[in-house]
Amino acid sequence: MANERKRLRDAGEAVYNAALSEPFDENRLRDAVAIFQLREKHLQDIAEGILISHLGKMPAEARATAATGLLTPFNARMQRADKRVG
Repeated sequence: MANERKRLRDAGEAVYNAALSEPFDENRLRDAVAIFQLREKHLQDIAEGILISHLGKMPAEARATAATGLLTPFNARMQRADKRVG
């Protein structure tokens, strides 16, 4: 997942750089945002797939807690993960 996280960070930087560019190019920014959103969704799908594949090894209450975590917005989960890693 490290490569996917780097690709997401790079896509975020592309959004930021497109917003700063002069002259401003609305289409460039829209394209950069679309790419960021696709990469974010892809990373979300991977992370959720990993979590779900491990649920069967957990007791019922732990599964319920993990399932509730799946309802947490993906961005909030990623920020928590970044804090644990960093």
